[in-house]
Amino acid sequence: MYFDSSLFLCLLGIPFLYIALIWGFLKKDSLTFLDLLKALVLGLTSTVFLHFNYALFPPENWEYLTTFEKFFYQVALREEVSKFIAFLILIKYGFRKKFRPLSIMILSGVVGMGFAIEENLIYYHRYGMDVLIGRNYTSLLGHTIFGMFTGYWYALGQIKITDSNFSKYPKTFPIIYSSIGVLSSILFHGLWNYNLSTSAWAGESIMIFMILFGLFVSFMYGKDLKNRKN
Repeated sequence: MYFDSSLFLCLLGIPFLYIALIWGFLKKDSLTFLDLLKALVLGLTSTVFLHFNYALFPPENWEYLTTFEKFFYQVALREEVSKFIAFLILIKYGFRKKFRPLSIMILSGVVGMGFAIEENLIYYHRYGMDVLIGRNYTSLLGHTIFGMFTGYWYALGQIKITDSNFSKYPKTFPIIYSSIGVLSSILFHGLWNYNLSTSAWAGESIMIFMILFGLFVSFMYGKDLKNRKN
């Protein structure tokens, strides 16, 4: 038995670089590096919820489903719900402190990153190191972006309940905004997979555009949360 240092660096090196960059950018905020690592670990464990999801609710007639149904109603839906469950556990039970809205969005994104690491490991066992290197700059960012989408709307729901106009419905609006967040991540995730499956030679170009678009939207989401009253 030996330690595969190249796999360790390839599997975790880039994610830790992303986390270090996020932490460096937000070090004046309430997030610590340990907080981000907790989110990464919860993201890894979100795959457990995914396995239970498929075990308890197995897809019926998979071979007869259309490509759209497979990637939107099955893959994206199950994965984003599993990540959201892990995110809720993190927020509700993982910390004793409250976070600013922007920090909540970032934590959700890092949960998505953790999920992508476990998924990358599965792809490594199937296809080898080459595919793992590419996924560090594509799917890893993709799952982080999906998480950012969910986190933005969840954080927005937390802001709304402090507004006097919504104080009569303290639980309704967080549920509504969280649902919008999960739905937006499902749609973007489903479109991501659908594109790679159906767009042939244009798939990679569209994927790069989706990464850039997702990063831009995430940046604008973060800017919006930062400018809102905490």
